[in-house]
Amino acid sequence: MNFPMPPQGRRNRVFPPTPPTLHSLAAVITGVVVVCGLYFGRAVLIPITLSVLLSFLLAPLVTMLRRLHLGSFLSIFLAALATVLALAGIGTLITAQIVQLAADLPQYQEAIEQKVETVQEKTVGRADLLMSRAATALQRVTPAPPPAPPPPHGHAARNAPGVPMPVEVHPPAPTPM
Repeated sequence: MNFPMPPQGRRNRVFPPTPPTLHSLAAVITGVVVVCGLYFGRAVLIPITLSVLLSFLLAPLVTMLRRLHLGSFLSIFLAALATVLALAGIGTLITAQIVQLAADLPQYQEAIEQKVETVQEKTVGRADLLMSRAATALQRVTPAPPPAPPPPHGHAARNAPGVPMPVEVHPPAPTPM
């Protein structure tokens, strides 16, 4: 099939961007309201979301148990029990590994200390060495400071910078704004 080609003049036209309208303002306000609603409703929405996800996760198991003619209540109870037992098993496994790691920690302590020292030597130690070299080079290049001027005599001696000047801070008068 042959489709008609659009006129040559229309294809090359670029339309200017449209200014923001009431429709775009309503979309932004709607987005802000939705985000605020989700933020302030998270205490209720997170448990509901988790329960929906858990129900989707357990639905195939419950269906399989119901096909074995166990009944609705017993199928749901067994699926929930299997989930609790699986989570308890995973928690027990993680706890056992943490206890074993804590018991073996003295064996690893020396190796960990050596690795920390190596990292410190390679990073902070090198930076300290470079900074001390730079300071030494700057001291060699920088000229010695000129000698201090002699102390002033007479009226200027009374206003010497060594004596602190008393200062009082007064808050501004309150205004209606």
